Amino acid sequence: MDKVSEFFKELKDRSSSPLFSSFAISWLITNWKIPVILMKYDSKDFSEMKMKGAIDYIMHLEIPWYQLWGIPAGSAILYTFGYPYLKNFISAFNAKRRKEGSNAVLKYSENGSISINRYLLLRKEYMDRTKRLQEIIKEESSLQIRYSQLESKIFGLEERILELKQKDEKSAQDMTQVKKYNTSLSDSNKELTRDKERLILQAEEYEPERAIKRFSGQWHYASENGGPNALVIKEDKITYLGGELEGKPPETEEIRIFQVLPNVNLIKMLTYGSGQYKYYILTIEDRNRNKLSGSVGNIRFFLNRM
Repeated sequence: MDKVSEFFKELKDRSSSPLFSSFAISWLITNWKIPVILMKYDSKDFSEMKMKGAIDYIMHLEIPWYQLWGIPAGSAILYTFGYPYLKNFISAFNAKRRKEGSNAVLKYSENGSISINRYLLLRKEYMDRTKRLQEIIKEESSLQIRYSQLESKIFGLEERILELKQKDEKSAQDMTQVKKYNTSLSDSNKELTRDKERLILQAEEYEPERAIKRFSGQWHYASENGGPNALVIKEDKITYLGGELEGKPPETEEIRIFQVLPNVNLIKMLTYGSGQYKYYILTIEDRNRNKLSGSVGNIRFFLNRM
């Protein structure tokens, strides 16, 4: 069923072709006798003419081949391929004639008169168009002003955006520097915390009584600026022999020892002399058991065990 439908569809497409339809029309016109015979005569008429039928009668007509097929085919080809050119030529010719006619009408109507109604109608149309044109020009001017304002605002916004971007970049750079500084502070804080913890641990493990005992004894004293020639360290006081400390004979009232580094000890001593109390700070470097060095204020001293 589908094949039959496709066959008739193909036949319909071919029959609607300009070449096929023009060939059919040309064939019917050139060979008009054949369709007339087929429509006018019946089998009885052919029997009287001693013919077997319509086909037998047509065969006896002896129609030339060029009339039967040549002229229809040539006419169909000429119509199919030549008619578009002829049609375009006719359209161009008609357009040219219409243009010539319009120009002639305008030429002969140039100095002619028109009616009052026609004049008033044209005048009103002209005034309406002029008014509309003025409105359009006004709207265009307003739009141009609005466009200029918007363009100025856009330019200002672009500058503001650029400024904000620059500030963001500067803020990002500052933030990076702050982060680096915070990291450095954090590292320094960690290092100080470790030093503090180490010193606290050392201070907790250090026993002042043992240090005093380690320093106990009589030492030869020599300083860069002179002074006493002997220093006696006991558990409860430190005594200078053979002289005075800063012009005052010291009498030790209190003594405290702090270890600030593994081999550096700080001795804080409260003395009484000349009617007043005074603190002295001795820094002693415990490099070995028989030799010590230190300072009292700005006076550097060296001690050797006696």
